[in-house]
Amino acid sequence: MDIEVIGPSGEELTNCLYEKTIKEIESLEEPYRTVMVEREIKQKRLQDIAADLNWNLSTVKTRLRKARKDIAKTLKEKHPELLEAYYEEY
Repeated sequence: MDIEVIGPSGEELTNCLYEKTIKEIESLEEPYRTVMVEREIKQKRLQDIAADLNWNLSTVKTRLRKARKDIAKTLKEKHPELLEAYYEEY
């Protein structure tokens, strides 16, 4: 049985969502941009981020949580169709 798929593939959706997320990270105000870049792009451990930035670990966690929440809200508002398609795929 042949199944015809309409729309972007899972990989295309993932790449598109990744690119949009990176743009939103870059548009964050400091210090949220820094903590998101360090954690989500550079994949640093929270303890290392705290040490590098001379912040308390709880400060890193709080700022990261807020930044993630802001990014999710913005992506949901700007690109609801992309998120719906992505989650339907998986």
